[in-house]
Amino acid sequence: MYLNEPNMKDKILYSEPLFLFLESFFESRTVSKHIHFLEEWLQLVLTDKFYTKWNNPADILFFYNQFVELYEHSSKLIGDERASEEVESVSAARAQLKLSYKPQYLSTEEILNPLLAIQGVFKDYDFAYYKSALYEWLEEALNSALSDIDGTEIFPMYANTKKLIEANWLLLQYFVSKDQQEKNVKALICFEQTCPLLLQKSYLNDPYKEIESFFSGASLGEYRKDLKDWFRAALIEHVSFKRSSKLIYFHSQLIQLIHAGYLIVNNNLIYQRNEPYCSNANTFKDWIIGVKAKTEEETGVETSNYDVFALSDAEKRDPLQYVYKTLKLKKIKEIRYGLQEWLYCALSKQNSLMDIEDQYILKLYETLEKLLEAFFLLVTGNPIKAEFNAEGKTL
Repeated sequence: MYLNEPNMKDKILYSEPLFLFLESFFESRTVSKHIHFLEEWLQLVLTDKFYTKWNNPADILFFYNQFVELYEHSSKLIGDERASEEVESVSAARAQLKLSYKPQYLSTEEILNPLLAIQGVFKDYDFAYYKSALYEWLEEALNSALSDIDGTEIFPMYANTKKLIEANWLLLQYFVSKDQQEKNVKALICFEQTCPLLLQKSYLNDPYKEIESFFSGASLGEYRKDLKDWFRAALIEHVSFKRSSKLIYFHSQLIQLIHAGYLIVNNNLIYQRNEPYCSNANTFKDWIIGVKAKTEEETGVETSNYDVFALSDAEKRDPLQYVYKTLKLKKIKEIRYGLQEWLYCALSKQNSLMDIEDQYILKLYETLEKLLEAFFLLVTGNPIKAEFNAEGKTL
């Protein structure tokens, strides 16, 4: 029996983005396997246990982001009176619901009303605390060595995460029929399936802002070097990336950049600006030219950090066409899988990319390098050269 009320789709708990996320979350792993993964993750941090198929670095990073999003969505239910009323409104039918999994970490009252469990999780700690604690847990796990993390911090979060998983799974069962769950899973064939790291809201309507933000953080050449260092660490056995936190951040940046590209392709968006980029530059290209000129003035050496090398002449003339051709959903899934393998191999001295299919080695490296250049050209054009006034100063 499922709670399939005719007006259920109008209820707030059935609305996006909560249920789209929950359906995707429990499609990636069942509730029991999510909990088993947590146990393996904990053992990796508190013991000298090596990586296994349950806790390899790529999976740890992927599900770290999943758990952060789970906490974020759950925190938004706290104090939501309408959500509480909706859970109460289906109380009679819940007692008759046949569940495929019996919650192990919730009380009888919490099973009937999962919001009670969620409220308990956030009684003493807020979302910011859990996000910070999860990141610390992530870093300790990726260090591949015996951790000195304080158990008094880990165990409460570990216990609360298990309760949160079960509570949200129950909400999904209570508010979505079996047929609707199957229908929605099929409808989720979109970018979210390839990666959980989505853009912040301000960039969703204008994904070009994500590209501008990316290249305001470092030059094209610096990102090329980071990509090359990552590739080298992943390719050569017994070599690992020295700074795991930097690699994790770069991986996150690349995924968000690809998401921006996907939105551009999917919505046929053209780059245009109707207002100045900042107080001292009319366009983002002007700002980049200023940064380049300042760097060369300080070093006395002409920099190639803003030059494009990998794209062909035709691709340089029309970088948007290259992005359109490359960022089809099937290709994005391949890139996402490849980046997970790169991350796993780069963070472990015992593994190498030489053990996987060729398409995820040099071909993926070339694709990523070209994508970086294409994205850069979308918001700057080419070439990046400073213009000078009569006195020889940059304009």
